[in-house]
Amino acid sequence: MTRILVHDDYAYIATREALEIVDVSDPSSPSLIGSAYSDGYKSHIYLKDDFVFITFPAMRMRLYNVTDPTNPVELEEYVMSNGIAEIEVVGTLVFTTSNVLGLQVFHLNDYSTTSDIGRFIPDAEARAVIHNEGYFYLVDSHSELWCLEHDCDEDELYSREEYEIGTQSDNPDSDFDLIPDGWEVQNGLNPLVHDSQQDNDEDDLSALEEYLAGTSILTNDTDSDSLSDSAELLIYGTDPLNLDSDFDQMPDGWEVLYALNPLSYDGHLDQDMDDLSNLLEFQYNTDPTNSDSDFDQLPDGWEVQYFLNPLANDTHLDPDFDTLDNLLEYEIGTNPTLADSDQDGFLDSWEYNNGFDPLNPVVGLSQYLVSIPGWLFISILVAMGLIAVFMIRR
Repeated sequence: MTRILVHDDYAYIATREALEIVDVSDPSSPSLIGSAYSDGYKSHIYLKDDFVFITFPAMRMRLYNVTDPTNPVELEEYVMSNGIAEIEVVGTLVFTTSNVLGLQVFHLNDYSTTSDIGRFIPDAEARAVIHNEGYFYLVDSHSELWCLEHDCDEDELYSREEYEIGTQSDNPDSDFDLIPDGWEVQNGLNPLVHDSQQDNDEDDLSALEEYLAGTSILTNDTDSDSLSDSAELLIYGTDPLNLDSDFDQMPDGWEVLYALNPLSYDGHLDQDMDDLSNLLEFQYNTDPTNSDSDFDQLPDGWEVQYFLNPLANDTHLDPDFDTLDNLLEYEIGTNPTLADSDQDGFLDSWEYNNGFDPLNPVVGLSQYLVSIPGWLFISILVAMGLIAVFMIRR
């Protein structure tokens, strides 16, 4: 079958034997000005810029360079995976329809090979396809119209959006700045301007460096660990996308602040020897390099053990009301939350003030004798003795 299309002053005719180019600038006197051998029945002819595409029912497509219409040159013959009914070309993307495989999308790789990059199968046989303003309109054999978008360049922008923005739907990096168009749009950059060296978040990383690292150009601390992205990448070697690079449950920034190692699992260590591990110091917001974070002479671990506040000066408080303040309880080893630490029936303060051990639950005779219960017992014994003597005399 012979196919023809006319564009400007030229008619492109695909005959059984050749591609012919006719000058029709003077419609009353058309003249053949160039031709190229092309055998076989043709199913479609398509012109895109300086290239002519001719398809064949036998699953072939030929590409010709017609920059010089007097000397069309065959560039390549492609073997397609299906018989082609119709063709539409957008940039380096070729959209074909067939009865079996629906709408197929091919990428022309430097006009030497093709890559099958996608397809859409309608409910009936695909017949005609045309591109307009970012959309593809497909008609099937039931005359149903399908309106389609695509992201054939895999830049996370669909064809309609690319059309509206002005980017290329067959090129993931329209401005050739090594950053995909979609990433630029999502992060407020201009996909049509070479802006890879911008540093919008002032973290000393260019947009290209942020793209390669996976960090955000909208904030200088992507993982919110109190270390800037550049510090993590260039100084500490930590992961700017993970606030806890060593998975020890302590944020990288906190470890760096207190001279711990954000790349070593050191949550169980206790470098200030206050009986609180580094992890517990983080959880209580105490200083892992200072055994007494609130400078009240009570170690953080001791305060936490007895439910005191390691971040407030509570030295002179007396939560158990035994008249011994917290500092004195710490110094003598008693429990600041129990008035009778050894539970021997005597207050810590009484034992301490009378020279006895408030941590020894064994009550000695001397301790008992000087106590109020001891005096009462002695008094009772004396009274009973006096009564006995009185009764004997009678």
